[in-house]
Amino acid sequence: MTLREWGRHLAQLRKARYPNAGEFAAAVNVSKRTVENWETGKHWPGVEHMAQIVRVLGPDADPGSVAQLSRIEAKIDKLLSSAQLNDLAGRISESVVRELEVRRRLSDSGKDAGEQAS
Repeated sequence: MTLREWGRHLAQLRKARYPNAGEFAAAVNVSKRTVENWETGKHWPGVEHMAQIVRVLGPDADPGSVAQLSRIEAKIDKLLSSAQLNDLAGRISESVVRELEVRRRLSDSGKDAGEQAS
């Protein structure tokens, strides 16, 4: 995740809880200008400020966890293309139909055995 991407992400999180950048700045003990610099991708916050940001906005603000989630989502997208998902759904459907047919045959054979015993 680039600095600019994280800045946009921070701005989204901040606006959801603190529509006013000045209020957020006060909550993390920095100036409004510092918040603007973070959100526009001009500067990374220091370690202490990052800890305060995560404390105030939650773990989604941590660029490490955001980057990790992005990588995981990208891997899932690569592994499961829509064609693969359709194929998987088809195989599951076929398996369910076969299982239902087996159960119906077993049920029918049980009825036949009961009729013959009568």
